Amino acid sequence: MNPKITALQALYSCEGCGRCCRRERVTVSPEDMRRNRRLLGAIDNYVAFGYAVLKLPCKFISEDNRCTCYAARPAPCRLYPIIEKYPEHVTISQCPYGNKIIKDLMEFCELNGIPTEDATAKENIMKMDQMYRDMGLGQEESFPAVSIPMLVFNEFYGWIKIRKQGDDEK
Repeated sequence: MNPKITALQALYSCEGCGRCCRRERVTVSPEDMRRNRRLLGAIDNYVAFGYAVLKLPCKFISEDNRCTCYAARPAPCRLYPIIEKYPEHVTISQCPYGNKIIKDLMEFCELNGIPTEDATAKENIMKMDQMYRDMGLGQEESFPAVSIPMLVFNEFYGWIKIRKQGDDEK
């Protein structure tokens, strides 16, 4: 896992809406399954190289939107709402949690003259989404998300870290 992603997540908080567990398809790795054998009972289908897709809604989500395997949850769940699915890009899902990050990201991009819409990147990502669906990975529909190049993410991370530390000192 990218340490900057986990550090960024620590600067924000999840709203506990449960959207990720009820609507976002999770692909688990062989390592995830070794770490949490309970995942084996939640698999929808295997895809390739030992990777598997979990059933929706996730069988580990409780009525009050709590994860019943939180300590041993798969890597994609640990990273959510940030997804490292596309080469050299970071994707942030638009859920209440992700929207907090996206709001600050848009401010960062505006302040630095960084375009927030890259038509070529968007087209490539949509093609990749379709490829994942064709392989049995991912959900039937694409959910709104913002994807940025890793270079922009790294700069954003440095900026927001300093900004949030300043907010804590006030």
